[in-house]
Amino acid sequence: MRNSRPSCRLTTESTDITNPSESELLTALRAMAGGQEGTLRLDRGDGEFLSARSGRDPGMLKIAKGKGQGRGDFRSRSQLPVTAAEQVFSAYLAGEHDFDRGMKWHPVALSWVTGPARFALLVVLVVALLAWLLYFLGVRLSLAG
Repeated sequence: MRNSRPSCRLTTESTDITNPSESELLTALRAMAGGQEGTLRLDRGDGEFLSARSGRDPGMLKIAKGKGQGRGDFRSRSQLPVTAAEQVFSAYLAGEHDFDRGMKWHPVALSWVTGPARFALLVVLVVALLAWLLYFLGVRLSLAG
């Protein structure tokens, strides 16, 4: 179901358009999928947005969304091919409430715990656990002896 199209702003490193046309949006998305640096952001205000960055693979995009002030920011769990991203962004631009139907999201607050950060956190937790065990065993041994 289409609603009246909300006011929004499209920004990239080289673009700043208020109420962009679908053609302007798709051109900018294709540039991102082609490897353009930076972030494309379609902003409705009050913290509500949809954004894209180039993915790891050619023709793929990483997508993020903000649900609005105090409601959190999210990243898609996987990269999207540019054709799927075009459908999501076009629906968002048109004001469809279910623009992201079928997509899986995770909160941005947890997204820093990836790759090297996840490994470092795991190492710190294991070292802390070992230190606690050694301390606990040392205290028990000293109490027993």
